[in-house]
Amino acid sequence: MAGKHADAWYAMQALPTAHWKSMNSLDGIKDCVSCHRIGLKSRSDIKKLLKQGAGFGMASCDVCHTRHTFFKKEAQQPQACETCHSGADHAQWEMYSGSKHGVRYGLKQMGILPKSTSAPTCQTCHMAEGDHEVRTAWGFLGIRLGMQGDKEWITASETIFRALGLTDSEGKPTPSMKVMKRRNVFRKSDAEWKAEREKMLVNCSGCHTISFADEALNKGDRMIRKTDLIMAEAIRIVAALYKDGTLQKPEEYKQPFPDFMIPLKNPRSIEIKLWRMFGEYRMRAFHGTFHGNPTYAFWSGLGEMEQALSEIKEMAADLRGKVRMKKSASNQ
Repeated sequence: MAGKHADAWYAMQALPTAHWKSMNSLDGIKDCVSCHRIGLKSRSDIKKLLKQGAGFGMASCDVCHTRHTFFKKEAQQPQACETCHSGADHAQWEMYSGSKHGVRYGLKQMGILPKSTSAPTCQTCHMAEGDHEVRTAWGFLGIRLGMQGDKEWITASETIFRALGLTDSEGKPTPSMKVMKRRNVFRKSDAEWKAEREKMLVNCSGCHTISFADEALNKGDRMIRKTDLIMAEAIRIVAALYKDGTLQKPEEYKQPFPDFMIPLKNPRSIEIKLWRMFGEYRMRAFHGTFHGNPTYAFWSGLGEMEQALSEIKEMAADLRGKVRMKKSASNQ
């Protein structure tokens, strides 16, 4: 009940996206529900879901421990994670299976490498000793509070927090911040972050030296810093377009600032590009780095981010040029 999987159902319900979908998209356990059916539910939730054809109760443990057999050994295999943890914005399976860790475990499963071979599964790192909290230092979104020292990174992080609707224009916490804090979506202090990092280092030391593991994880930190600086620059460019009236602010947004938690009904190309930078490219970059998969870290992650930033700059300049031309024509 303390883990993220227990919140998967409510996490989906909290997003505006879920409520904007057509009903046939959610009926019969399709779309987001096919994975987010795992999690704790209320009695009213269960009654509604049963009418839609669902076959699960308060907490769907049988998403991982599949029904009828319910083998612990099945849920301990990395393939048990593949169904949900794959795809454009959360390609953890692809990252793991293509990494040295995943390749060695696959060869071990096939009997090519001996059973004694060191080869971690997803669960080895993320559910050490059966811990179902599935918690990491950076969390799924790669954000945290309480960063110290690096002013440039802190400023970029503050911009991203605002674009997630977690802070307002004055930097004050929003109701969304309070909810995400309560559900432990991110680490709330530097000390809390360090505690989770220490757990991972101890876990990694089962196969690696502490110094090797520490440097590997530091590479992930540096990737988050790099992507945060790029992401913040792109956010500010679009925010400036809203502020000076070059681009009309979407009516869904409560403030003239991008909000990644409120998907737009009619997004413009520059807004789509900005969302993909955060929801896909940035996620791939740092997830790929922590999973030891250079293809996702650089080719599908950081490289895509840098290209997207260049495109957003060009789009912004083009939009401003069109506004100037329109004003010039009206003056004549």
